[in-house]
Amino acid sequence: MRGRGLFGLAIIISGALPIGWLINAVPDWSRAKAEEIPAVIISEIAWAGSSVSQYDEWIELKNVSTDISDLTGWKIVITNTVGADISLSLPSKPLSADSFLLIANYPDDHANSALNATVDLPETDISISNEGFVIELRDPADTVVDTAWDGTKPPSNGEYGYRNSSGSAAIERRTPIEPGGIKNSWQKANNSINFDTLPDPQVINWGTPKSTNSQPTSAAPTIFLISPTIAEIDTALEMEAIEGDNFSINPAPRIELRDGTQIITATDVHVLTPTLIDSARFDLHGATAGQWDVVVINPDGQEGVFPNELELVEPEEDEDELDYSNNIIINEIYPKPSTGSNDEFIELYNTGEAAINLKGWQLDDQSPGGSAPYTITDNQIISPRGYLSFIKTVTHLSLNDGGDSARLLQPNGTLISQATYSTAIAGQSYAWLNDRWQWTLRVTKNAKNILELTEEEDEDSAVAEEQLSSEENPSGIELELSVSQVDASAVTLEWQLDELGYIDEVEIFISLKAGERGELSRVAPARHREAEVIELKPNTKYWFTITGDYNAYTAVSNQVAATTKSGTPAQKLNNSGAAGQIIITELLPNPGGGDSEWIEIFNPTDQPVIITGWQLMDKSKRRYTFTALDFIGIQADDEEMGDIIIEPGQYLLLDQDMTGIHLNNSGGEEIYLMDSEDNIIDTAAYHSSAKRDYAYILAPNEKWFWTEEATPGIANNITFEGEMEDGSNYLTPSGPPKSWSPLSWLSLLLSAIMLVGIKRNVKANYQK
Repeated sequence: MRGRGLFGLAIIISGALPIGWLINAVPDWSRAKAEEIPAVIISEIAWAGSSVSQYDEWIELKNVSTDISDLTGWKIVITNTVGADISLSLPSKPLSADSFLLIANYPDDHANSALNATVDLPETDISISNEGFVIELRDPADTVVDTAWDGTKPPSNGEYGYRNSSGSAAIERRTPIEPGGIKNSWQKANNSINFDTLPDPQVINWGTPKSTNSQPTSAAPTIFLISPTIAEIDTALEMEAIEGDNFSINPAPRIELRDGTQIITATDVHVLTPTLIDSARFDLHGATAGQWDVVVINPDGQEGVFPNELELVEPEEDEDELDYSNNIIINEIYPKPSTGSNDEFIELYNTGEAAINLKGWQLDDQSPGGSAPYTITDNQIISPRGYLSFIKTVTHLSLNDGGDSARLLQPNGTLISQATYSTAIAGQSYAWLNDRWQWTLRVTKNAKNILELTEEEDEDSAVAEEQLSSEENPSGIELELSVSQVDASAVTLEWQLDELGYIDEVEIFISLKAGERGELSRVAPARHREAEVIELKPNTKYWFTITGDYNAYTAVSNQVAATTKSGTPAQKLNNSGAAGQIIITELLPNPGGGDSEWIEIFNPTDQPVIITGWQLMDKSKRRYTFTALDFIGIQADDEEMGDIIIEPGQYLLLDQDMTGIHLNNSGGEEIYLMDSEDNIIDTAAYHSSAKRDYAYILAPNEKWFWTEEATPGIANNITFEGEMEDGSNYLTPSGPPKSWSPLSWLSLLLSAIMLVGIKRNVKANYQK
């Protein structure tokens, strides 16, 4: 596995090749006969490394013939979708029938090797990209004898190998032998042979280096949908449908509901097809309310889990005893308190003349996704024309800084009131004022809302009021879209926005048909007022629309058409890079005290790197392009503002205010660093919620951790460990760290820092 160059040097040969080229390079075995199978094949690949090291990659060859094969002059060629291509000469030695040749990044006795089998060719240049690869076995005439993999990125579900905290898995050639350039010719190893014994028995390296490949197993069941999704305890649940794949028909699978130590097994199970279980009965007497997993277990022991998809609830109250009023509204929300996230609240207001009991009502945030709904289980009386606020420590609803909703639902689930915002403003509440939602400096919990604006906002308020009162557009905001430039592969769009401050970002949609919005192409900061849509086909007519959200409304622009020019696409800025040339080293998604989010990148090489035209992108497709104008006053040479250069060992802090990228506080996040050709240079991702004031860092052992000790602009030289409140470790390095290069030590000592747009009141010492 490659992609982290912070603590070691990598050999860079060339950039990525198009996937189409890789696939076309695969030999055509579609009409191959059994006797045409080569004598020596690529039989196993550990492309993801091992539990000991992500660099512990290896390739196994096998002589499947009955004769001795002479490998003199043969070689292995690795073509990576992202990163360097590698050519390895094989040792001049005979390979006996039914024997193996093992090529690995490390000798088997190396500290970073998990192998317990003799490595025939230790070769430190092995580098197999996680983003996709093709491996070829070539004879002395440079003829492709065998091929492994199809050039695509291995699936993230681990079906074709993986490396994570539970260990690793290599991929093996299936039997009977089929063309190796076809994905279905490979399987994940399900046996563990010839590996060193690990201290933790729960960590397993799956593979069979220098041994017979594993026997294929049947596919595990998967679950996509269940019906119903809610049931009352102390009743009998008739499951009407479980949809998925790979369900055993005869005998039928065992179906369980699980909640911690509680297990309820279904009776009367009927499987209609391998993709549909149309009947299963559960006795819910004695079960506890909460979220339960639905589990399907085939007779061979393989199971599929649908986590937290069945909600068991207490029996409903008699609806005659519950109030259903249309006079309760959400009146004020406080998503980003300056005093800490626990002070978040949602305020309700009773617009009617009668007191209302809110028992059974629900508060929720965004849907789908977001936090679990909060149900008011006790009698909560809201007086006529009265206020009632619910704080985060009671509701456990987290209102995201990057945009969210607060929703009020009646006991029967009917949505009665909602407030939606795009980006929270620190220290301000979002309040219903003058028949619309507005940000106000005056926070008025359980009291009448008061509008208090900044000086600049106050000057513009008269204009905004006029716009928001428009009868033709209830939102009061109009987006006017136009085309400013067209070439063979790109179109530049410009937009005019009556009141820029109300919309934080715009979504750009592209369609091949007039009148249809089409697909989301990209997200751009509204303040930029223009964006380029790239990778279009020449001589093709496209229709473009943009939208922008604010309050509970979505403003939609006019639709414009543009026909790309004929011929060769116009030459765009070509500033390509190599994987690992610049890396992401630290993220601060949920800062406290009014500080801003930031992303830190680092040059781990011994050469300056030009990043002009490179991009950052998050999982929602928000993009930021590195532009010299954003770096005025930062570059050392003020006379040359055309290029942005990161020197060797230098860090660059990218503030949210500049990039427009909002790191998610819940639901996980993915950040991509790409060059001007959209090649991925590095990635960083987290899948948990971001705890307040915790940074997500790349530690010296090349693993990512959450830590209270943020290190903006300096090396992440952190080695302590600790526990979260829920008992989980948050900085526990495991596995031998890579040796630090002289460049890394120089970086630690000099800590060359580029601070870009970051607020000057950021805490200098992040130790708690």
